[in-house]
Amino acid sequence: MIRSRAHGTSANTPDLRRVFVVRIHQLLEMGYRRMEAKFFASQEEPVITGELAREMNAVIDDTRSPKWTRSFEAQDEQPINDGKRKGKSRKRIDIGIRSSSACPRSHFSFEAKRLGRKNPLRLYLGEEGLQCFLRGEYAAEERDAGMLGYVQSGTEEAWAQSLQKELQESGAMHSVCDEIFGARHRFTAGPAHTYHSRHARRSPRAPIDIFHTFLLFH
Repeated sequence: MIRSRAHGTSANTPDLRRVFVVRIHQLLEMGYRRMEAKFFASQEEPVITGELAREMNAVIDDTRSPKWTRSFEAQDEQPINDGKRKGKSRKRIDIGIRSSSACPRSHFSFEAKRLGRKNPLRLYLGEEGLQCFLRGEYAAEERDAGMLGYVQSGTEEAWAQSLQKELQESGAMHSVCDEIFGARHRFTAGPAHTYHSRHARRSPRAPIDIFHTFLLFH
């Protein structure tokens, strides 16, 4: 049984950041609902990600959407300016969200991976997935970020249970620093299948909260 966790982010996170993270996941859900999910059952990750970001921006541009959406912008393949890599050599986060309603602007990063028969959980958690956050290559200045699992076979619940089991049994490998193990997290009006884990990062960075969202695409 996947346990619930009442609060969203680290206890030290400002209230404004908590609201920001909630809104991002509400925007994610609204964008996802605009997609014809079954059409993407065999599509590659960049195709799905590009369409998801496009639909999130369509929500923002829709005059019928809540007014708070107008303060957001979604960008797929967002370059990361880390001060080391320049131009085309920069690493890129799959979907970057930023808000223009505060200064400095708030940012949130999503890394996406397909999940299916040929795309196992180890890739989602691996060097080009979750580990990018733990190495500090992605979301280096943030205390929270998101992983997106594009479910192309099986169910969201089954993948969530696999995630929980892996984090529990191989916690050291994934730098788990809290006995959450992929606990179910419910964002109001957000995705139905989001789960939460907390991980240590290389010093001197603080631990990072990861919100894992599984989206069905078959």
